[in-house]
Amino acid sequence: MIDSIRLAWRSWVSVGVLAVLCGFLAILQYRWIGEVSGAERLTLQKDLETRLALLRRNFDDQIESASHALIAQTAEIEKLGREQAYAAQYARWENSNQPLFDRIVLAVPEGDSLVLLILNPHDGRFSQSSWPVEWGAMRDRLTARVRGDRMPPFIPETSALFELPRFPFPNGPGRERDWLLLELNLNYMRSTLMPELLSRYLTDSGKLEYDAEVVVNGNPSISIYRSAVDNHHPLQIRPDASVALLDIRPGMPQPGNGRLFRPSAPIGDLRQGRWLLMVRHQAGSLEAIVAHARRRNIAISGGVLFLMVVTLLLLVHFSRKAQQLAELQMNFVAGVSHELRTPLTVIRTAAFNLRGRLAGSSEQVERYGKLIQDESEKLSALVEQAPVRQRKSRPRDSKTRTGANGRTDRK
Repeated sequence: MIDSIRLAWRSWVSVGVLAVLCGFLAILQYRWIGEVSGAERLTLQKDLETRLALLRRNFDDQIESASHALIAQTAEIEKLGREQAYAAQYARWENSNQPLFDRIVLAVPEGDSLVLLILNPHDGRFSQSSWPVEWGAMRDRLTARVRGDRMPPFIPETSALFELPRFPFPNGPGRERDWLLLELNLNYMRSTLMPELLSRYLTDSGKLEYDAEVVVNGNPSISIYRSAVDNHHPLQIRPDASVALLDIRPGMPQPGNGRLFRPSAPIGDLRQGRWLLMVRHQAGSLEAIVAHARRRNIAISGGVLFLMVVTLLLLVHFSRKAQQLAELQMNFVAGVSHELRTPLTVIRTAAFNLRGRLAGSSEQVERYGKLIQDESEKLSALVEQAPVRQRKSRPRDSKTRTGANGRTDRK
């Protein structure tokens, strides 16, 4: 009994120690999973920023190359005239470029004012026109430049319109001879260019992973493009990453290549660029993805630890059951051997008396014979009863049964 209690106490102490170790392991796993999740978050962020940097470069390069192809060379202008040179340049450009621009206009200084020449895309000719009302901010900026005043800052409402100056000397300073004004074709941007770029750089397994929105930089209320029309979570709240687009500040042409754009701003510099591209994962955010993966890993780890604890408890339970069964079997064997000992002793004594001829009369011989028969029947009953008693695990049952000879015996 004392050994059983001691064994049970040791078993439960082992269970408690293992439970404490499992709890400590669970805490370590929680911290490790948190660190892995943080590293995964940084990896996803870096990957997204790399994709956006490639998208921005591709977008700006397309606009830059198309715009640069519309600039007429000074020598050709001197030979054909301004309007004819630009018209010829447009004719060559139109055959090999997409409809990136909605309106192509020349702004030519005349005294302290500007003359506006709008290109008719159907016949490829320039005709003088008045300034559109929505271009008032651009007119004021260029007029201030013509007069030698400080150019007013960029106005967000004119984000689709930008100017490219033509200087008199390719590699030196000077007053602008004219400006080529280009207004982007927003319908083409929304229907073709932006979806193609998003599909190229933000797609995984043929599915767009991110919702994207292009707004005017400095005035997010003006939306240029949105990939998800029914998006109920405005990206302006907390995008996963943002990048400036359309960094087309006019600069001096570079020697040898005539590039009119300044170098692109770093990925984190959102001040450079007229548009702002904001993206967020369709799952809600990168944090949501990482948090979901973290919860899943924690659930799996917790399930494994739970199975370990349950397995240990079952092992302890079954070992206790096996110990109790062994004790019952030992008690059963002891009880059966005790009950078998009495009739065997009686039979052995009667046989000894018969063999030693201690029974001198026939009545004594008959009595000894009957005694041997009765005890043998008891042994037979005990042998037949043993499997039943073992199944019931009752080594010392006080119930009675009727033997083969009709007598009532105790089990």
